[in-house]
Amino acid sequence: MSMTSNFRLEQLSTFLYHCIGIDDNICDKNIKQSPGSNMTFGSRIGVTCFLTIVFVSIPWSFGQVGFRGSQGEIVRIPASNINSPAIPRVLVGDAVYSTNFGSASDIDEDLWPDGWTQFFGEGFPRFMQPRIASRRTPFGSDCLQIPVQRGGVTLFSPRVEILPGLTYAGNAQVLASGLQHNRVFISLSLLDRDGRILQTTISERIVNTDGWTPLATDTITAEHPEADGVSVGLHVVPSDRQDLAGLVEFGQVAIAEQPTIQFDRKNPWQLYTHADEIEVSGRITASQTSWHGAKLEMRDAYGRVLESRPLVERGGFDGNNNPAEAGQYGFHWQPKVAQPGYYAVTLSLPLPGIDPLTLEPKGTSRTTSFALIEPSGTIVNGDFGWSLPADMTIEQCRRLQPLLETAGISRLKFPVWLAANSSESAWQQYTLFGEWLAERRMQAVGVLAPPPQPVPGAEDPSGNVFLLPPENWLPSVEATVFRLGMIVPNWQIGRDDDRSLIGFDEVGTLLDNTDSQLRQKGLDATIGLPWDWVYPFPQFPVDSNSQQPRGFLALDNEWPLTVDDLAYYLDATDDSGVTRFIMLKLIDRRRYPLEGRTIDLVRRMIAAKEHGADGVFLAQPFDLNYGLFDSGGEPGELFLPWRTTAVMISGKQPVGGFTMPRGSENHLFRGPSGTVMAVWNETPTEEVLFLGRNSEIVDVWGRKTRPVTDNQRQAAPVGPVPVFVTGLHHDVAMIRQNCRLENSDIPSRYGIPIPNTLYFTNTTGEPLGGRLTFVPPDGVTVEPAVISLNLMPGETITQPLTIRLNAQAMSGEQMLSIDVQTGLQNAPLFSIYQPIHIGGGDVSIDLSTRLNRNDELEVYQAFINEGQTPVSFTCTLYIPNRPLQKMQVRNQGFGRSDYTYTIPNGWPLLGKPLRVVAKEADSQRVLKYELTATP
Repeated sequence: MSMTSNFRLEQLSTFLYHCIGIDDNICDKNIKQSPGSNMTFGSRIGVTCFLTIVFVSIPWSFGQVGFRGSQGEIVRIPASNINSPAIPRVLVGDAVYSTNFGSASDIDEDLWPDGWTQFFGEGFPRFMQPRIASRRTPFGSDCLQIPVQRGGVTLFSPRVEILPGLTYAGNAQVLASGLQHNRVFISLSLLDRDGRILQTTISERIVNTDGWTPLATDTITAEHPEADGVSVGLHVVPSDRQDLAGLVEFGQVAIAEQPTIQFDRKNPWQLYTHADEIEVSGRITASQTSWHGAKLEMRDAYGRVLESRPLVERGGFDGNNNPAEAGQYGFHWQPKVAQPGYYAVTLSLPLPGIDPLTLEPKGTSRTTSFALIEPSGTIVNGDFGWSLPADMTIEQCRRLQPLLETAGISRLKFPVWLAANSSESAWQQYTLFGEWLAERRMQAVGVLAPPPQPVPGAEDPSGNVFLLPPENWLPSVEATVFRLGMIVPNWQIGRDDDRSLIGFDEVGTLLDNTDSQLRQKGLDATIGLPWDWVYPFPQFPVDSNSQQPRGFLALDNEWPLTVDDLAYYLDATDDSGVTRFIMLKLIDRRRYPLEGRTIDLVRRMIAAKEHGADGVFLAQPFDLNYGLFDSGGEPGELFLPWRTTAVMISGKQPVGGFTMPRGSENHLFRGPSGTVMAVWNETPTEEVLFLGRNSEIVDVWGRKTRPVTDNQRQAAPVGPVPVFVTGLHHDVAMIRQNCRLENSDIPSRYGIPIPNTLYFTNTTGEPLGGRLTFVPPDGVTVEPAVISLNLMPGETITQPLTIRLNAQAMSGEQMLSIDVQTGLQNAPLFSIYQPIHIGGGDVSIDLSTRLNRNDELEVYQAFINEGQTPVSFTCTLYIPNRPLQKMQVRNQGFGRSDYTYTIPNGWPLLGKPLRVVAKEADSQRVLKYELTATP
């Protein structure tokens, strides 16, 4: 081999080690059997060749490479070969290997488990010696102890023979104490005949434990043609610092063998538009072929079982039940799917034995998901899009085309940066994809990352090359924009997560020079940057005609912004003139329940739209923990909430909202196809009001229902998860929005006329005649009770009113209803709802009840003064058929005071009305509140 070839191979080796998180110096060390073995790790060239094969072949066929942890971190497994002794497969229950480190696992009594090997190298010192110790555990009389004294420990079990096609998982029981920095985890590696690692998966990484704690790896299916064995690894590895002392004990370690369940995929993205197309089929590879109790279940997004059936009607599949062989068995099911939504089908197989922790029968299962959707094409001039991963090839992008057409997106970010001397076929691939986007009027953003070739002067190929002199990178940018600029008008410098230009003093000059260079070549392109919300916006070139900044920012933050944060930042930067593309990060599905994640996603999409974002891009759409699809292309639970929201509001203009009878929050969006309302309420309730004769309710899963009609009003169930109302009567919505009282705070002065004014505007495009009739809450009268209407388009009436409170009027939030009778088409009669607050200005009372253990009903009263003047009130609690109780509030200043009324024999009062009347000393102010006693 030539010197040049050796040098390039050395570079490739170093690069691949960094990619998977293995240190160069670690890989040159030995992995030895402890004690007394001299098994070698292998040469650098061998490792490099192996890693090259892994990177080329395994990621697409066999899953995980690089040993990523459950939180996406790189976890170091310091070996590419495991040279432990090979042992035959012995199936006991569902385990092909199991040890509790008892006497059977240490025949030679050297306090080391037979057949295990320990890795030694930099960071893994020889003085860190695990040993079998006599100690009673729930799993036996011995355990494996690992004393922690700086450095890390990695050891591997014997290589266990496998059956090709079956699935394997590692599990262990661990007890750890005294640790602060070291992390404890286990791994499971699929090996070839020579012990070369073909695939590795790891468990959760933990520190100290509260008692014996189970660790389990993800499963690995032995489908690699060279797969010959598996080995479980035990790891105690430092993080950024090392622990000086600590103890880790393993009480039991096992490798479980499971049948392999594989689902066929009739539809590449598991999205169906007709229910009769949906079928579930696949194959089971197993060595034991009788599974009494095996079943298929279909669930909705919230895990509720919708349909279930046995895998086989009676008995098991035909087979020889020979545990030394594996056979394949097919299954097929066509579940009944009645309406659009997300569905998951789980195939569950019982396994021999009982789980020692749950005392439940063991079993394995696999789930496939799909969605039934209504057809929807690309939304023209829409707001929502996806940002594809920076390492996605153009071939992968083009394979997404059927999905992109149905996903509710109108914008797409995709990586595109070619060298000037790229082949014509490469340019053609990008041109065809760009033309496909343009034909569907899908707005494209080209992401200039990664560089098309090593850039002169760039020390780190993953760093931002735009910090280098322009002559190093500008020629390839110009070539890319020249060839593709007609179909890709927007170009982003760097990946979405690249922050290298933040804090760069010359970022404004970089933008200006790049823009100028492209325009001198006749290239009319808009340049943008990934940016963090918390930093001042950079200076963009200014367009000479509009005097507006020419450029865009892809705005993001280290943590997903809340709805309020997003609204704040958008409002605060509204006058910047810069085009603001929002990068929407979803919250982690492993930490938050589905309902919370759904609420967060939909409300942030609505907030971004309503507060003026110029575009909203979902980051990481193919990371199931943070996105919409898993890496295999199956939809996650949030795909439909994303799609439904985008279809409902994309391309429409926000036009505010109006007051609903139950106070639900709502937002209106007006488009050519009509007005859509997004509505929710933190407390589940039912809003009953006129919405429109043809209105429909669409939930986030795409399911449509007709609201129940009652006397020309529709009943809409509303809860924390937003729903959408289509077919909304736009004129009625706008009239409600533009009708208001001059003062909604009504002082609690009983029997005294209180002046007020009503403003009512004809927002329709035609004359409006008819009348308004006031329907006040109990104890409130409004004069005049009826007002005649005769308004031209755009005209407003200003009607003086007199409001009077009588003894039945309750304090607090009340709803004043105004019936509107007009000649509006399809809306002859509807109501407007105006909230009024009856009370003492800055003074209010909150009430609640509970039944204590002594059968006493406790009524809690919170007296709140938000003013600066001290007040004194006499509070009286009226109880049905019981003596009244009084409470004095004396000189209550700003703040809150809590009081409790105690009523003996309280259970008969449950469900009965209670009333508190508070009269101010030396004043006419009276507060009245009513509540129902609850336990």
